Amino acid sequence: MRLLSLPLTLLLAANAAAYDNLLHFGPTAQVETRSIDQIYKAALKEGGVVTAWFGGDEKNQEDAVKKAFETAFPGMKLNLTVDLSKYLDGNIDQQLANNNVYVDTVALQTTQDFPRWKDEGALLYYAPAAYLEWHRWKGKKAPADTADFLAPEVQGLNKYGETWFTKLLQQKPRWVRGAATPQTLVRDPKTPYAATFTSAMGLTTGTGSLNATYPKKSNFISWAQHTAILKDAPHPEGAKLLQNFLLSKDFQTTNGFWPVRSDVAPPAGNGWDRVGFLSYSPPPKSTVRENKWTALICVSLFSFVSPLTSTMVAPALASIGETLHIDSSLELALTLSIFVAAYAVGPLFWGPISELRGRVIVLQVSNLWFLCFNLGCALSQNKSSMIAFRFLAGIGGSAPLVVGSGTISDMFQPEERGRAISVYSVAPLLGPALGPIGGGWIAERTTWRWVFYSTTIACGFVQVAALLFLKETYAPMILERKKKHLIKETGNTELYTAYDHPDRTFSRTLGIALTRPFRLLFTQPIVMFLAAYMTYLYGTMYLVLSTFSGLFEKLYHEAPGYQGLNYISLALGLFIGTHICARSQDRIYTALKRQRCKEGQPGRPEFRVPMMVPGAILIPIGLLIYSWTAESKTHWIGPNIGACIYTTGLIMGYQCIQGYLVGSYAQYAASAVAAATVTRSLAGFGFPLFAADMYDSLGYGWGGTLLAGVAILLGWPAPVTLWLYGAKMRAKRLREGLCN
Repeated sequence: MRLLSLPLTLLLAANAAAYDNLLHFGPTAQVETRSIDQIYKAALKEGGVVTAWFGGDEKNQEDAVKKAFETAFPGMKLNLTVDLSKYLDGNIDQQLANNNVYVDTVALQTTQDFPRWKDEGALLYYAPAAYLEWHRWKGKKAPADTADFLAPEVQGLNKYGETWFTKLLQQKPRWVRGAATPQTLVRDPKTPYAATFTSAMGLTTGTGSLNATYPKKSNFISWAQHTAILKDAPHPEGAKLLQNFLLSKDFQTTNGFWPVRSDVAPPAGNGWDRVGFLSYSPPPKSTVRENKWTALICVSLFSFVSPLTSTMVAPALASIGETLHIDSSLELALTLSIFVAAYAVGPLFWGPISELRGRVIVLQVSNLWFLCFNLGCALSQNKSSMIAFRFLAGIGGSAPLVVGSGTISDMFQPEERGRAISVYSVAPLLGPALGPIGGGWIAERTTWRWVFYSTTIACGFVQVAALLFLKETYAPMILERKKKHLIKETGNTELYTAYDHPDRTFSRTLGIALTRPFRLLFTQPIVMFLAAYMTYLYGTMYLVLSTFSGLFEKLYHEAPGYQGLNYISLALGLFIGTHICARSQDRIYTALKRQRCKEGQPGRPEFRVPMMVPGAILIPIGLLIYSWTAESKTHWIGPNIGACIYTTGLIMGYQCIQGYLVGSYAQYAASAVAAATVTRSLAGFGFPLFAADMYDSLGYGWGGTLLAGVAILLGWPAPVTLWLYGAKMRAKRLREGLCN
């Protein structure tokens, strides 16, 4: 809904190059020559009191003025009353008529009272020291009645026509009198208003969900209060002190409104012609909850299908080798692992491109890429084409693994991200755990080519769902599209967004984006540290996955279909860990923020660390149970219990790392996660290559003990290090050229 503030609506039409108050002091007006300290001393001697009446529509809207004045001048008391100007001016008239003036100074939003009071001799002929610095009306006289507003110099009818007002009325606006009431309404995050302010709109928006768009750059004042000191004021020195304070450079610079002094510029960075979000096109973080989760589920489906394909082929490797004449065990392992190796390449350009062109286009193009080359795998006639197509399919399938993190950063507030990350990040790990289950039955009941046909069909369904339900979530791209639409509609080529970099060429912008993951990885201590831990977690997961079916084939002599059912234990552990994290992460984050942050301060990424502790403990415990029950050839449930405990800890650590990176790098979360994905994917590719030799040499027991020992060395110090030193490590970020 559009909200319009009423008073002096047409005054903006004047678009004055500069604006003066509607009074012209007579030749006898006294312009203040004393310093403000001298006036302060005189006001204290007079009694230290000043009574002021200000026009306004909310009783507390000038409380900041009272606090600032009394803080600046200890011993002074400002008795401040705020009410509608039309009530205050009538009361002033009564005081004047009864010769009982008890108000010192009055500031109203009316224009007719002051000239009348001046003619009646009721005002003190006084001009504050900054009088000559006020904005002045340089054209003809200010409009006095409705007919004056038709003068060409004070209206834009010839330029803009009347269609804009027709369009405005079609939106069925709610007309609200005043300035404070509309601002209160529009600042309430629960109230979906867009507002047009023809009054003193504050420069400080106050909330992350509110954006202000300002007129084309010029010196203008849209609506200034008119003020005067009554001639019979009981405390004239106090009134003079108040006026000089309000017009001082210090107050005009810091009060949060457009300055009325011509020698004080509005604060930089508030944007002229800036395109921002309004209520009918809210920023992604203000999107309704159902739409956020619909988008998240779409992204999670993308992140599920590709990793599913990475391991679904494992039970069918023997059949693939027989058909395509792959005799080497290393080449067979390469057929499986080359897909994950591509995960180390794709994110390096998918992540940065999503920060240039948006999330949705990258997800859709990469998914189409994956679909085509995955179908190529199904149609392969030799080992070379199979390995090549697997690698290319992996590049396409890698995009959701990094773009999904960026999407979460786009849509969810820090206090909401824990559950969102829990739902999203389970998909890349659940896919590899479930893949061999389906792959095993397909390999046993039909040809291996249907392993690829089935995932291609699933990929097609996800693509259709994304086309229907997935909308762009990246704020810079949404605003860029909005800006282009407005330029086309209005012809105003000066429009820009807060994310524009007019000083950069496209090639430079592209270069910064594409090299950002590398710079994050090699210059940011926190990314290096988390990437190392994530690399080990991911590598051991693929090591276990690559040997899991073989364990149940060699030691328990199970058929391929039944071998795949053991992967349910891995999936069960992922579900348990996800459920724990989803329920706990945001609660812990919110509780720590409440305890350790001041009101209004954002939470810290370190608040994601506590849940890493149980994960770091469960990983080695699970590995030891898994490996030694297998070594002892106990009942098949033994290794499955260990695997379940292992993946429970794995997903908890993985999600905490993901949440920490997203919280640390926000807008560039996709690049940060891409940096970590490079090393982890290399581990996912490399660890399975030595898995068989490790278990042949050490056995399952001692091989698993080795993995558990390294997990303790890396995992147990990690939460402590992040908790104690994470903030310092993040402080070493190289901002220039990296995140700007």
